[in-house]
Amino acid sequence: MKIAILGGTGSIGEGLALRWAVKHEVFVGSRKLEKA
Repeated sequence: MKIAILGGTGSIGEGLALRWAVKHEVFVGSRKLEKA
């Protein structure tokens, strides 16, 4: 499954992204290009 997370570089979003990335394709969005 493909999952997009907006705010994925914050504390909650980062935790979700790491957990979901084990079994899914995760895309992370951020206001700062360096973090995305």
